[in-house]
Amino acid sequence: MAQLVLTPADKGEVDWICLDQEGLGPVSHLRELDFTPCFEHLSGSGMLVIFGLVAGARCAQLVRRQERHETSEGARLLWAKLLIGALPLVGLSSAQLILTVIQHHGSVISAPVIDAVVTLISSLFIGVLTYYNHTRTRRSSTILLTLWPFYLLEQAVAIRTQVLLHRSPSALFAIQCALLGVGVISWTLECFCPDRVKQDPDAEPEDKEFPYERANIYSRLTYV
Repeated sequence: MAQLVLTPADKGEVDWICLDQEGLGPVSHLRELDFTPCFEHLSGSGMLVIFGLVAGARCAQLVRRQERHETSEGARLLWAKLLIGALPLVGLSSAQLILTVIQHHGSVISAPVIDAVVTLISSLFIGVLTYYNHTRTRRSSTILLTLWPFYLLEQAVAIRTQVLLHRSPSALFAIQCALLGVGVISWTLECFCPDRVKQDPDAEPEDKEFPYERANIYSRLTYV
């Protein structure tokens, strides 16, 4: 991968968004097999912006559907997804944004702050999409199950970069690690599809339905 080399004039033009001495990168010239922090922030933000657009469109579609009357098991799974997954994501993302703004002395136009803002907004979309998908469909969200592997990989790479920089542990680093952990939990919970709905006595039992109808994207891709 070619290294983007910035001239002094170029650096002056991007200083307002990239405050790190390594510049926009993408490849770090100080560490082997690593990206620059600015590139990680901006690439991660770009991925989450795309997710937000797709998730927003999906929520607009789902909100027009009739809500399912689910069983108690399904309700407990939904509460677990929201309380153990979505809510901690919003809380951690909010704390990350506040600490990032403080660390950058109130500068709101910089790669780390932009990344923190986009992460917070995306965490809200995750909660909303989780709710509507669970209450209005009968399978796990394909959008979320596609997002999580890429998001967790991006978080792991960013954490690795912080470790390679040999910076002393900070609250922001702890939050980043916590986001990775909560992301793993949320991903795991999302793999469980919404529970069977309460049925009309005259309806055909769901036990007779083809399992493919309720399978998530992973099961469908590996179905033989």
